Amino acid sequence: DFPIHLGYDETLDSAWPDGFITRMSGDLTTVIASTYIGTEGSDRVTDIAIDNTGMVVAVGQGGYGFPVTEGAYTWSGSTPVGGGFVATFSPDLSTLVASAVVTPSGYPWKVALGNGGVYFGGSTNSPDFPITEGAYLTTCCPVGSFGIREYDGFAGKLSSDLSTLEAMTYLGGQTVSGIAVSPDGSVFISDGWDYAITGYLARFDSGLTTRPAHLSYYPGSSSGSSRTYFNDVAAGDGYVVATGQTYMND
Repeated sequence: DFPIHLGYDETLDSAWPDGFITRMSGDLTTVIASTYIGTEGSDRVTDIAIDNTGMVVAVGQGGYGFPVTEGAYTWSGSTPVGGGFVATFSPDLSTLVASAVVTPSGYPWKVALGNGGVYFGGSTNSPDFPITEGAYLTTCCPVGSFGIREYDGFAGKLSSDLSTLEAMTYLGGQTVSGIAVSPDGSVFISDGWDYAITGYLARFDSGLTTRPAHLSYYPGSSSGSSRTYFNDVAAGDGYVVATGQTYMND
């Protein structure tokens, strides 16, 4: 009995959760439109953005059989369990304009629009991602205790129509907690994970091939990294704003 109304998909597929997107009036009194998106598996929407035409761009986790639209990118031609998706909806949520499956496992937590495309990022322990030529980091996820691979962050970029994977790279760290595109085209990415020892804030070029700047903890502190990590980032014209958590006493 979730308040689905005039949406692309008005049926909950099974006992497993579906993702949802809801458009409300500015005073939060009225549901203008609301839609499910998902499969008979476990699905979720983790982040959204709105472009200058009002189109809604969503990212998240898709179960097996997630709807991939004709001409959209898909990493292998089929949707695995737990793969990541990027999808665009009409402003009124009545139409799934495009939907792409971008990762075989792990899924995007964050999305940002800029440089003529859609940037996304998250966390994975899969060494089989579709890494693009010239990517900043091409390998990931070293084998740790009990033969279990460790988690690394990843980031990618799709064309605005979701047809082409223009960039995909591993990042190191643990997960992408924020992405922002600055007016000069730089892509800022923050890394943060609960109980992490440290995180980072980094600036990448628009193609995710180089990392001109990187901050792993606040400079000048005598506390070292001291459980400092970032939870989000926003980019302005010549500056960035970041937020997170720290145990530093200075």
